[in-house]
Amino acid sequence: MSILLRSHVVHPKASDWWKDLALVCQQANAWLDNNFLRVVGDGGSVRFWHDRWVGGVILSETFPRLYSLAKKKQSTVGENGLFVEGGWQWEFQWRRRLILQREKEWENELAELVGGVELQSNIPDMWLWKCDPSKAFTVKSAYFWLHSFFSAGNVLETILKQSFRCIWKVKAPKKTIVFAWQLLLNSLPVRASLARRGIPVSNVFCALCNNEAENVCHLFLHCRISCKIWYLVLRWLGISACLPNALDELLLSMDGFACVKKQGRIFTTIWISVIWSLWLLRNRIIFNDGVLDIMEIVEAIKYRSWKWLSVDLKRDQLLYVNWLMDPISCIKCVS
Repeated sequence: MSILLRSHVVHPKASDWWKDLALVCQQANAWLDNNFLRVVGDGGSVRFWHDRWVGGVILSETFPRLYSLAKKKQSTVGENGLFVEGGWQWEFQWRRRLILQREKEWENELAELVGGVELQSNIPDMWLWKCDPSKAFTVKSAYFWLHSFFSAGNVLETILKQSFRCIWKVKAPKKTIVFAWQLLLNSLPVRASLARRGIPVSNVFCALCNNEAENVCHLFLHCRISCKIWYLVLRWLGISACLPNALDELLLSMDGFACVKKQGRIFTTIWISVIWSLWLLRNRIIFNDGVLDIMEIVEAIKYRSWKWLSVDLKRDQLLYVNWLMDPISCIKCVS
């Protein structure tokens, strides 16, 4: 059941109860998945790389390099070893022999992590419910967990509402506004997200830096390439600030730089220009073997934001050369 909900795909003929449950799962950070614990018996139904069955982690995210080398990315725990003389012996399946020293170290770390799990051939895998002392699922315990989650999430919900309010009234193409909305909902098809849903991907690494798993927050904010681009854009705007931990916080921070509401919308347009340019760069690298040029991307961000803001202005109200040299003065003039 949990795997079906994790995919976020609900059959159109599904019951109203199932649709409501799936909706709540999406709104509450996959609460059902995270509160069920997989206990391995014979390892026949637990997915080795994609289920949270050992150490409270998902192995494809903890060991992304090894995951990219896995022979069967959808393999079960039981397919990664065998019973020898009544005991369990791990045998990981790789597409090629591990040659690099770092790869061997990762394999040793993986073996150490899973080494404490002993499979039992005559016991099926089980689910345990973490929210009840009995470890059995009850509607009452699920209700109390959800009530606690949404009560504690009021602050986060307020931040998201403010973020959505920022993006819908700015000068930018509709498709980029919808894209920004999807980003804030964490629903973009980035590699780590696709892999977590069981969709085959060549690897889960960030297309820009190729060092860490490609999730939304990393790709658009914490990747060393994205981070460099953000700092160059902020410096162009004359802003000296540390980047926050989340994209919605950065959006609200940029909106907060404004003295009046209209200026805030201009800063939001620039924010959308950055994330849209990063997404285009990412896709160009993946699908067209594009070349990474940080300064070229920064210039593209400046041009896109100027082009979007100029749509309803007279020709001499926002000259491109002025926008490049002194964006803050331009923002004050047109707001």
